[in-house]
Amino acid sequence: MWQRLHGTPDIDPLANPLLRLFLRFTHAIAAPIARVGVHPDVLTLFGVWMAALAAAVARLGGRWCAFAGMVVIISALTDGVDGAVAGFTGRETTRGQVLDSVADRVSESLFFAAIVLAGGSAAAAVAAMGAVMLLEYTRARATVANDRVTGPITVGERPTRVIGIAVTLVAMGVTPDSAGFIGLWGPIVVAVVTTVGWAQLVSHIARWK
Repeated sequence: MWQRLHGTPDIDPLANPLLRLFLRFTHAIAAPIARVGVHPDVLTLFGVWMAALAAAVARLGGRWCAFAGMVVIISALTDGVDGAVAGFTGRETTRGQVLDSVADRVSESLFFAAIVLAGGSAAAAVAAMGAVMLLEYTRARATVANDRVTGPITVGERPTRVIGIAVTLVAMGVTPDSAGFIGLWGPIVVAVVTTVGWAQLVSHIARWK
């Protein structure tokens, strides 16, 4: 189902341990929600709202940053749940896929904004978001250019990025005296890992005819 919703028949999500765990968890949550009849687009928008909440909470600083990190995880899980609900209920639509992609980018922008509002480095956050956009844009164009064949799952995929952002916020909340230092290096690590993921994808695309 994941391959169908993401238009990635060439990717086996179960081959990646982190993605496999993420999918199993979100599917377990999605099953009862699908039975209730919640529309997947509502879940998509709820995830964006949770991302905005994370940024608002992070702005309070101190221990609240740890709570903001937890909200980031909830927002990201909602993103996975909406797709699973769409699959379970037969509500997969092109509009929903576009909305989901846009919501992902808006949510990640808000996640990085949360780090900045908590006292982190704006420059590092912008660099990390730039790396995210580069990876996602490259994959999107590759999908169009090569008949929906998107290449491998890289080390820089969204679950990895979300975990990096959440850990950064939680660490900033647990050790507020080091929030500036953590808020600098957390986004830098995410940027580096995402860039490595982009290099993996480009290396794979370079072998296409």
